[in-house]
Amino acid sequence: TVEGLPAITALIADGISVNVTIIFSVERYQEVLNAFMDGLEERLANGKPVNEIHSVASFFISRVDSEVDSHLKALSEPNAASLLGKAAIANARLAYQEFITVRASARWQLLSKNGAHIQRPLWASTGVKDKAYDDTRYVIELIGPDTVNTMPQGTLDAVKDHGVSRGDALTPNIKNAVADLAALKAVGISMVEVAIKLEREGIDKFVAPWIELIETVKKVASN
Repeated sequence: TVEGLPAITALIADGISVNVTIIFSVERYQEVLNAFMDGLEERLANGKPVNEIHSVASFFISRVDSEVDSHLKALSEPNAASLLGKAAIANARLAYQEFITVRASARWQLLSKNGAHIQRPLWASTGVKDKAYDDTRYVIELIGPDTVNTMPQGTLDAVKDHGVSRGDALTPNIKNAVADLAALKAVGISMVEVAIKLEREGIDKFVAPWIELIETVKKVASN
């Protein structure tokens, strides 16, 4: 969230490794990368080491397709059906393109020379919810250097059983991702609105467990 960005910077500056989660848009991901680097730069400016700090940016996948597909199925546009199941992977691939751009930047190269580790993209929510889709797609189609994929046991079993890796599935498909998102925009799908909705829902889903955790910690501490 926007409110979480300064927290990322502050934690990294304090030397605390961070998993930044509930990311649904490339725009938010760009902000996360900048907040991460701001923290590293602040730490270096204070004369402290950065070589032991690690971070991932958790970019959510399947929820994007679930949301976009629900809109596509309600459209009368002739091209809508052909776009089913394309939003999430295209969205993630463009996020990865941003990762590559940042990694090659002069700003990052300076941080790297000082021992910093790049914040890695982590593909989250990679269990396929629509049975019409290949149950390994959110793993096989998002393979790429320096990425992490967290998956439920069922998806892991499916990949072990019949997943066929074709190597890097991200960089070679950036142009296709751009085309897919342009086609979605052409039929009236706003990825910005989708991301805002999913971020709000994601926060709501995390609030209750967080409150429960805090209450549990309080009880343990009081004993």
